[in-house]
Amino acid sequence: MEFYELIEKIINAIPDGYENISAAAEAALPWILGFCSAATCFFGHKVHKIWNAFFFFWIGFLVPVFIIGLIFRPAGFWMNVLIIFGIICGGACAFYSKRLFKLQLFVTTFLMVFATLPSYLTFLGNTASVAVGFIAALAAGILSTKYKYIITIITTSFSGAFMLFGVFDANTPLNHTAASVLSVICGIIGIAVQCFVERKELKETWESLKEKKEKIKSFSISEKGETDESVKTSGDAEITK
Repeated sequence: MEFYELIEKIINAIPDGYENISAAAEAALPWILGFCSAATCFFGHKVHKIWNAFFFFWIGFLVPVFIIGLIFRPAGFWMNVLIIFGIICGGACAFYSKRLFKLQLFVTTFLMVFATLPSYLTFLGNTASVAVGFIAALAAGILSTKYKYIITIITTSFSGAFMLFGVFDANTPLNHTAASVLSVICGIIGIAVQCFVERKELKETWESLKEKKEKIKSFSISEKGETDESVKTSGDAEITK
């Protein structure tokens, strides 16, 4: 499923009585998502915090609304109360997720990749595309907690490109194959732009990795030297005996 279609389904799930909100959201969706997708592709590391808030808001909103709605099936006044409660929970979830930095990175990266990648792997078949998308999203999420800058840049560049051309695919005569090719090209350009924008941070990350590598190497040499010295001392003691 395209990310665009997923957002459309969320809008269509707005309960009866909110037709005006639903219609306005559906009309604005291509423009808003198109702008956000382009910003994500070319400035993903800068806007990553916005996506963090977006995903955690919806997690905090949908979980209590779905569970309570499924159990009690409220309507009218109580549905309004439930929606307000969901908004409060979503806002709190988005705000407090900042305290769980690595979890936030993992969840946002996972969802961005899993929500966009499978729809571009449909040539593998539905089941295989979802499975490969899930594995890739899981790997990206785990790696993002260790290599924040580079993984965030790669995932936001391609996710943003996939979302952007998903909008074009849904609202223009552009076919899916052309959208797929253009999204890959756009993703590569996005990586180049983000690497240029974040060159200072990437250089610091690279220097930090080199420093860690040197420390590990020095530690290994030191350990080897101590072991050799210990063996030599032991051998000298044996000779003395």
